[in-house]
Amino acid sequence: MAYALAAYNAGENRVIDWRAASPGLDPAEFVESIPFTETRDYVQAILRNQAIYKKLYGFCKFISDLLVNGEHMLFPPIQKC
Repeated sequence: MAYALAAYNAGENRVIDWRAASPGLDPAEFVESIPFTETRDYVQAILRNQAIYKKLYGFCKFISDLLVNGEHMLFPPIQKC
């Protein structure tokens, strides 16, 4: 999800270039290595807010989790933990 957020904010070609320049980084390391402060802050804020919403509302799965896991559902069921 971090790659998609960065591409949305900075452009797909920049993310492709950044990943090529530092292959093998896990998503958290990738986020820390984003050279644009605005994009790095944006990605960190979205990921932080996602974690907060999961904790506040107790949902086991968010739409982003379904997309990452390859599950395709128009209206995924809301599962409480």
